Amino acid sequence: MLTYAKKYFLLVFTVLVLISCSDSRLSESVDVRATQAQTTYERFLPLAVSGDPELQNLIGFMHFHGEGVERDPIEAHRWFHMSAKKGHPVGRRNDLYMHDLLSSRSGGTPYLKTTNSIPPGVPVVSSKSDTVVKSNRIVRGERIYVTFCAGCHGLNGIAVFVGSPSFALNARMEKSDQQLLRSVSNGIGAMPGWREKLPDNYLIDTIAFIRTLRASYQAGISSDMRGAPDRYFLFGVMKDNDSAYRE
Repeated sequence: MLTYAKKYFLLVFTVLVLISCSDSRLSESVDVRATQAQTTYERFLPLAVSGDPELQNLIGFMHFHGEGVERDPIEAHRWFHMSAKKGHPVGRRNDLYMHDLLSSRSGGTPYLKTTNSIPPGVPVVSSKSDTVVKSNRIVRGERIYVTFCAGCHGLNGIAVFVGSPSFALNARMEKSDQQLLRSVSNGIGAMPGWREKLPDNYLIDTIAFIRTLRASYQAGISSDMRGAPDRYFLFGVMKDNDSAYRE
């Protein structure tokens, strides 16, 4: 016959086992969800939905430019507005800019104006400010980037799929130019080496341009917008989702 102490011990042991199993299943489910996120959009959308203002602004940016998701200015404005309500400075800047871009037709259907004018009162950080100076070297690097690199890393620096660094989010930017050049030249992971395809000075110019993408992202959508090049390479899922590149 079990004593009270033994019964208590068995009860506590059973509860601890159940908690351990529950934590294990929870951990496994989180890991499964993480591995199921193939795209950058899928990775960050749940966190944006949960209320993260930085990622709400990011999701809006992706919808605005068609980075890894279909272009949708109305959806972009919705996310910018949520980010702005949380006090995010870039979200607020983008939200104010969208108020000028979005108007209503007689039927009440919102549409995106073609103007690139900046509305009065919108705090703007120009991509041509002292923080992002487009030298000839950077202009050359931009042409190379949008042609050969943007198919994986995004036209505006937001990678389509999780395995590629998003330079606009500062991924890999802690590395030196020499380290980046070595990775680009020799290849790393799924990325092929470009040494035999492009000369070193082209790769160096591309790295110089890549370092401007973070500042451009922080400047918001009111900065100069990048159009799709005449010819460019698409890789991986971008073959099926090239919305950012459609005229």
